[in-house]
Amino acid sequence: MEPSPESIEEVRASIPRVTAARRARHAEAVGVTPESVTVIVDRGQDDYVLAVHAAGGDIGRAVVHVQQAVAETGPAPTLPPVDLAGLTQLEVEGALTATQTRPCSSS
Repeated sequence: MEPSPESIEEVRASIPRVTAARRARHAEAVGVTPESVTVIVDRGQDDYVLAVHAAGGDIGRAVVHVQQAVAETGPAPTLPPVDLAGLTQLEVEGALTATQTRPCSSS
């Protein structure tokens, strides 16, 4: 019995991405090398960072905040992605400095 193309795609979609593929996906989104996002991917926080970006946040600043301020929170930081997106926008616009946003992103 030969599986249908639809069945193959369904199974493929259900298999979690391997770490190397997750690094490559995230690095492409951020515009950096896969090695530079290793920490975020290894912690399982890459989907969170991409959610911040999808909410309109600056992905580069999101990477910095997640690497530094919410490192210990695991894959799902308590700060909603939309809130961190807003902070990164204010930071990029110059309304807040990185120092001013740090206490917010580490809560």
